[in-house]
Amino acid sequence: MLRAVRGQLLQVSPKQPYRQVRLHRLADQLEYIVHTWPAGHWPLTSTQDHAVPTPSDWLTRLACLPPEAEARHRELLTLIDLLL
Repeated sequence: MLRAVRGQLLQVSPKQPYRQVRLHRLADQLEYIVHTWPAGHWPLTSTQDHAVPTPSDWLTRLACLPPEAEARHRELLTLIDLLL
């Protein structure tokens, strides 16, 4: 499911109508994924050996996304890549 959301996020283009709405919806989907992540299976490091924030820290970062679409887009991709 996480890879599907990442794929959808990569398809959102800067000139796409309703870009902000799509980014908001994808952020909601990511929040759902984190809330339903099986207890005890949260990764401690990413596949690139970066530390992965705790679920609560991850959700805080998700809640504090920048309002500007380009920055929001980048931050969502960064957050997803930490979990893959």
